[in-house]
Amino acid sequence: MVTANGSYEFFDHAADVGIRILARSLEGLFATAARALMDWIGSAPEGRPVSGLEVRVQAEDIEDLLVRWLQELIYQFQCRHTYITEVSNVRLVGHELKATLAGIIWDENARQEYREVKAVTYHQLSVRQDQGFWEARVILDV
Repeated sequence: MVTANGSYEFFDHAADVGIRILARSLEGLFATAARALMDWIGSAPEGRPVSGLEVRVQAEDIEDLLVRWLQELIYQFQCRHTYITEVSNVRLVGHELKATLAGIIWDENARQEYREVKAVTYHQLSVRQDQGFWEARVILDV
């Protein structure tokens, strides 16, 4: 799937699912990872997006930052019932990420079909730069 910031594809991994993400910038990589995660969960619910949710994530290294970023988005979806539709103003300084999210609040009684993501794993996790592109591989426990 091609997005404004990069591209991604899903791959099978035992009972889990993997995502390979490509982007021209590290910020684009994180924004594309968010889109891939939400696309895996399911389609956006009906409604008007609410914008302006500022998030901040810190980690020990860039790989851990990707895991914590995706975990934050899972938290927004599962606990706050917010389906993230847009990620903007992604700023990376060292191993800290700040971004603005827009999302649609969904009604858990609406019976929309969503796939559960139990966790973002560290198994075979990688984030690297190669030939002018950033590439990440991450596996979701589903």
